[in-house]
Parts: sequence; structure tokens; C-alpha cells
Amino acid sequence: MPIRTHTLSIPGATTMDGLWLYVLRVESPEGELIYVGMTGSNNGTIAKSPFRRFWIHIDRIPKNSTTYSVFKQSPCFADIDPWQCGEIRMVAVGPIFPATTDKHEFDEQKRKILAMERELINDLSTTGYQVINEISKRRVPDPELWQRVRAEFAVHFPKLNA
Repeated sequence: MPIRTHTLSIPGATTMDGLWLYVLRVESPEGELIYVGMTGSNNGTIAKSPFRRFWIHIDRIPKNSTTYSVFKQSPCFADIDPWQCGEIRMVAVGPIFPATTDKHEFDEQKRKILAMERELINDLSTTGYQVINEISKRRVPDPELWQRVRAEFAVHFPKLNA
């Protein structure tokens, strides 16, 4: 492999904890693959930054992590290592809700994010993007909040404007 210089940079705001919605866009040897996700744990009130989620996704050997890693656990990436990909990009919108230690507040906010996550998966899929995950549970998002969040993603996924 040739020696090359690569530059990595992130917006500082992406290190902020809270509930975010994100799209991982991967130029893989199999073509473009998209994974839609959110920050926020399934137990407790932990909602880390999208920067941490990005790292967990591309880290093939996360230490004692129960957090889902697309490169480690998705069948679509079973034979793909991150270094084989052209570009791995995360588009993150948020924080939609700030980090909180109140369990009731966290659960309510997370339900709203989950509803938007499902809508984003559906909207990206129906407009022609190759989304690798799905959510079967039907939740109705807050219409006003969803339109604001969707508009942010449409900047990076122009087929959403069609």
C-alpha cells in the first residue's frame, strides 16, 4: 500500500452529547451503502456525541462495547473492512435534544427520535438510496420537528427534495 497523507477533520459541535439523528454513508467496494442511526442508549440516559458513534461504527474491535457497530455486525459489511472503502461519511443532525439525566424525559425524547429515524429510513429508501437497515415498529413523528430535521438531511441527500 502506498504511503499517503490523509486529512481528518470534524466540526467541533459533533463532539456534543445529546440525541442526534445521523446517516452513515459508505462508499464500499459493493457500491454506496447507507445506515441510518441515532445516538442514545437502550438502557439508561446515555446519549453520546455523533463523533463517538462514528468511531464505534468504524472500529472493528471495540473494547467491551455493546453498542451496535455497522462494520462489525451488519451482514452487508461482513466481508468489508473500513480501509477498503473510498469514503465513510457521517451526516449528523442535532443535537435534536440535549443530554439529560432525567430518565422519563430521555425516554420521551428518544421515542421522538426513533419515529424520525424510521421516517428517514423510509424516505431515503423510497427516493432511491441503498439503505441497509429498517425499523418495523411504527411511530408517528412530531410533524413540525420532523420537517425541520428532514430539511437538514435533504441538503446532503438531494433526492429527498424530489
